[in-house]
Amino acid sequence: MNELTARMILESLRTGEPEQDHVLDYTAPLRLESPPLNQMTKHLDDLARGVSMVRFINGAYGEGKSHTLALLRRMALNRNFVVSSFPLEAGGVRFDRFDRVFGKMMECLSAQQHPSSRENKTVLELVIEDWARGVTDIDRALDGMELDPTIPDMRAAILTYARILTGQENRDVQGRNRVDLLRHWFMPGPTGLPSPERRLIGVMNNINTLNAMQMIEGLALFFRRIGYAGWVVLVDEQEIVPTLMTETQRDRCNENLRLLLGAANQRGPSRSIYYVFASAPEFFTDPVKGVNAYPALRSRIMPNAILSLGHLGVEEMRQVCQRLRTIQSCSEPDLRHESLPTDNDIDIFASAVEQRFGAVKFKARGFVQSFIALMEERTTSPEAPIAPLVDDVLGRVFSSIDAKVTAAR
Repeated sequence: MNELTARMILESLRTGEPEQDHVLDYTAPLRLESPPLNQMTKHLDDLARGVSMVRFINGAYGEGKSHTLALLRRMALNRNFVVSSFPLEAGGVRFDRFDRVFGKMMECLSAQQHPSSRENKTVLELVIEDWARGVTDIDRALDGMELDPTIPDMRAAILTYARILTGQENRDVQGRNRVDLLRHWFMPGPTGLPSPERRLIGVMNNINTLNAMQMIEGLALFFRRIGYAGWVVLVDEQEIVPTLMTETQRDRCNENLRLLLGAANQRGPSRSIYYVFASAPEFFTDPVKGVNAYPALRSRIMPNAILSLGHLGVEEMRQVCQRLRTIQSCSEPDLRHESLPTDNDIDIFASAVEQRFGAVKFKARGFVQSFIALMEERTTSPEAPIAPLVDDVLGRVFSSIDAKVTAAR
């Protein structure tokens, strides 16, 4: 690992956010073998065979939901899935509007060979271009996919994209950049394209709340047909549904989630979509604002669709600390060996976390941030006794997180 990557990882974890692209480098092997990651690994196997499914992660703040999603994202990319990962936002993307969700799925799309946009092309454009350059007849190739006939606009948009990206059609027509129009169509935002602009890219309708789910299903089928294992959609911050939405918005969101569960069980061409929502316990327990207020959804997700986060034990903490110590040494190549925590230091630290904070919900977040703080303290005071350093760091970091949690209630 190079110095810059190591520093990026540590800085991300210092602020409480999992670093996405190198998450396996600081994750304990034990975590991958335990629930819910071992269950999710089996889910990816099923998806590759053509199954679609919806699951909900149940975990409190700081318990490891975002880290779990980051791990699943990395695992899915390594297995040749396309992935869309994003948080819900009270004032932005929510699941009461499928068209906004579809646009966000496009914006955040990634693939193993195309992890992010490049050369002024979105990941979707790079994926379509790769496919189009490998076929001799784009029209015939699309016909052979048997995309859902009720959504011809998806086929037309992919066809236009493919022809422009491979130089078979002009990018600019009537003074308009058609790639920009296609981007706007796939990521519609507050308003869609007017009819004259839609005609320039060969589509009849805008993506809206009525057809967005069909568009998602159609694009998922396209990904499957061109060789991807499926489409993994990871949604963080699901807890805004019971806490920050109006009753009407909550009902629409819950109904859309019910529709997703229904679509996953439909027969027909294999679409292999895996929706995973990271949710706080309140979503499952609140009698008025959570899933309990919407029986049609509750009966479908409880308990079989819920994944609970596993307990963070001492051995797993030891493995994570050893990996973070390696990353710390990479981040500062000139760092003296005696400035790094020893195995004995790590044992003392992990045991102290378990003894003092074993029952705290945000133990996972506090543990990681505390160990990074401990490594920094060790760098400046390599001769200091370890026990007082551990005691000081744990008290400081966990108190800070507790204050934030209390203020957010």
